Order: sequence, then structure tokens, then C-alpha cells
Amino acid sequence: MVQSLRSNPVWDEEKTKVLIGLISEGKNFRAAAEKFGVTRNTVIGAYDRARRRGDVVSAKFDAVPSFTPLPPINRCCWTGDDPSKPFVRWCWRPVRSVGEPWCSEHHRVVFVPFKS
Repeated sequence: MVQSLRSNPVWDEEKTKVLIGLISEGKNFRAAAEKFGVTRNTVIGAYDRARRRGDVVSAKFDAVPSFTPLPPINRCCWTGDDPSKPFVRWCWRPVRSVGEPWCSEHHRVVFVPFKS
């Protein structure tokens, strides 16, 4: 029988520790839910609350999405000096010529003349 959080309002510390152990072993939320006899969403909620409290460090939930929007057409593709920032801010100046990715200013930054 599957119980929801309303019919079983107590998710104690011991259950949380067992849950964290199951997930760190590679079990999925569905398997953990079956073990505890609760819904999958109940397990996900308990795990997320434990993560927010700092009881769990998980790359699965803490990873920053890697989506980067495409650059605008015929606009500079320069994204700034800090690639660790989560959002891309395009330069938006017109490119030097059609088919080139950078404006005149950023072209000078990217292409350093070769000195022999």
C-alpha cells in the first residue's frame, strides 16, 4: 500500500539517513519509495528538503544547467570575460562583415597579430 505524506506526516531523521544512503548507492527514487511504502514524490520532497538543509551534496541536483542560447544572427558573439557566469550576455554590436562572429573591437581582442 502506498501512503502519501498526509497519511504518514512524519519523515524522521532515521528515514532521511536511509534515503540518502539509498540514493548515494545509485538507487532511484521509485525504488526508495517502494522501500518506504510512500509515493515517489514524497521521497523526492524528503530528499530535496535534506539537500536544502545541507545534509546531502549531490551533483544530480546541484548542477547548473549547461544550456547556452544561440548568438544573435549578424551580431557579435562575444560573451564577456567571465565564462563561469550562468547566463550569457552577447555583445550585440554588428559584426565586422557577414559570416564573422565578432565586432571590430572584439576581433582585435581575439586575433592578436603574430610577431616573428
